Amino acid sequence: MKTETINNHTIKIYDSIEDLLIGRFHKYNKFLLIDSGVGSDLSDVTNHINRAIKYIDTDSKLAKIELSNLLQNIHLINEELSPKHMAYSALVHEIDGKVITDLSDDGLKYVHDKLNDIPLNYIDRFIEAVKKKMDQELMVYFPDLFGDSGGKEFYSKLKERTILLYNSIINGTEYGKQIEQIDNFLLSLAKPKIFSGRESAEIQFDKQFEEMNLFLRQQTGSNPDTMTTMQYYVAFDFVKKQKLVK
Repeated sequence: MKTETINNHTIKIYDSIEDLLIGRFHKYNKFLLIDSGVGSDLSDVTNHINRAIKYIDTDSKLAKIELSNLLQNIHLINEELSPKHMAYSALVHEIDGKVITDLSDDGLKYVHDKLNDIPLNYIDRFIEAVKKKMDQELMVYFPDLFGDSGGKEFYSKLKERTILLYNSIINGTEYGKQIEQIDNFLLSLAKPKIFSGRESAEIQFDKQFEEMNLFLRQQTGSNPDTMTTMQYYVAFDFVKKQKLVK
């Protein structure tokens, strides 16, 4: 946990899986999921429109999902509610000496509004740094659960695209067709999730978390709500290995 002073606020905030309670980690990840799929600013509006245009000719169902997420995005903009800011709020332990214990959406909205004067670029940098740190911790301690399998192919294609762009600038050679093929591949890796109705990714994310909690209660007799993120995945990894051995 670290302490920072920002815009006259003294904030204690979690930045490691060793002391971050699993409930906070779940909330943090859920709002990052919403931010990645819906977004909350004008740049995301443009992204949804551009992706919907690309999907129209190849997959009308995905185009409709993008437009539905665009509507959600516009709603969040009107409400001045940032999912990334809510993810940050889930990591806040204390504001100006007051400990934050309410992790409900309303409780996190209170933190969101209380810290609304913090620049979004600061929150972007903090979330990026914390995500990188916690992702690395999870991969080091639990490689079987958090191995980076799909990321290698993504970054390989991204590197290939960058080289083609570089060569087109240096040599004046056109690589439009190859770049378009890579763009279509990268687009296929990031198919839009549904964020409305019964099939909402947010609802499914919550259900899977509760199912995992129930599984750990049954298998260990412990209360997952009191576990740090580290303890939670140690318990899950242990149970998983025990079952594989048997």
